[in-house]
Amino acid sequence: MWDDWLAKGKLIPDFIFSAYIICRREVAEDLKNNFGGVSTMELSWNKNPKVIAAKDTDRLKWLPKEDVEMLCIYTNISIPILSQSTVRYGVSGKTGQNSIKEIIGGAKLQGDNIIPREKGMGLFFSNKDVSEYGFFKPMDADSFLLCTETVKEYIERKHYSNVLFLEVGDIIG
Repeated sequence: MWDDWLAKGKLIPDFIFSAYIICRREVAEDLKNNFGGVSTMELSWNKNPKVIAAKDTDRLKWLPKEDVEMLCIYTNISIPILSQSTVRYGVSGKTGQNSIKEIIGGAKLQGDNIIPREKGMGLFFSNKDVSEYGFFKPMDADSFLLCTETVKEYIERKHYSNVLFLEVGDIIG
């Protein structure tokens, strides 16, 4: 279902803010065809109750007017973090297991401002573990989706809209 917060205005961007990473079908398929490690999941969208109840849908100007197929993108590729990674562990509400809860020193978004990553802090991965993947997640993490610099540059070159990158670590050695 389209909630009011999923789109800004009448146009639906390439990526949508959600608890999951949701993007247009053609974007998801493009990324899946060009990079290893990304999987997709079909979504089911129902009409917004405001559209159903409205007598004059033209007055609902803030809701998207186009039908766009969206997919969730995720990864099952878990890569071990190196010992110099700075993370805080806690019990996962999803699995009940010990998992990464915070990346200490990684870039953060506060309002519209990006607070840069602290030098020497964040997640560190071995190049040999990551080399064949564009998308991956740290082992012992529930819901992180990370990408390589190559993926970031590709997405920026394609001018996909409504996507933000935060630097959280390095691939080394």
